[in-house]
Amino acid sequence: MEGNMVKKLTKRQKKSEENKKKIVNCAMHLFAKYGYDNVSIDDIAKLANSSKGSFYNYFNNKDELFIYYRQALIAQYLEFYEQLLHDPSYRIYNGLQKFYLMCMFILNCMTSNGDEFARISDMRLFRDWVDIQEEMGYKDNYDIIFPALINQGKADGSINKELTVDEIISNLRLYFDGIMYDWEVSRGTYNIIDRYSYMLEFFCYSIAG
Repeated sequence: MEGNMVKKLTKRQKKSEENKKKIVNCAMHLFAKYGYDNVSIDDIAKLANSSKGSFYNYFNNKDELFIYYRQALIAQYLEFYEQLLHDPSYRIYNGLQKFYLMCMFILNCMTSNGDEFARISDMRLFRDWVDIQEEMGYKDNYDIIFPALINQGKADGSINKELTVDEIISNLRLYFDGIMYDWEVSRGTYNIIDRYSYMLEFFCYSIAG
């Protein structure tokens, strides 16, 4: 995005956003350490050096933290996606390699706050999918990010041209869901990247041109 199109925040807005992020980060730390149900809003405010009133300036309840955090994750995905497309340091990679790097980045982000966050976030998503779509203007990450990478791979011959974008994305969802659910059920007792990076490598091999 061009610099003159970026909306600049005032000092007050920046400070408010920093406070909001701090509250969210402290909440995620506490959820991972003690469990979602064992953490109160008072606990979050105390760790954030804030007040209960300040918490309610940003969020109506603990659940809303997950909506905000999902937005932050999507922003991270899109930032890395833009790097893959436009950063000169990634020019040496073909479409399939960029596809793999994007998958690994997403998996790392999804698990960075521990299994407690992942489980509750997924439950929130399943339970209130329609509401979350409205609140976030939610779009499927797969449909935002992967088509361009897949099409680049088809164009440079690294991805099988006979496979449709929809076929690849549909199967990728199954891979990610299976990996995440197994990790969540295990209570995060293993490093998801160490155990399952080979599955993503296998998936990429299966769609290679």
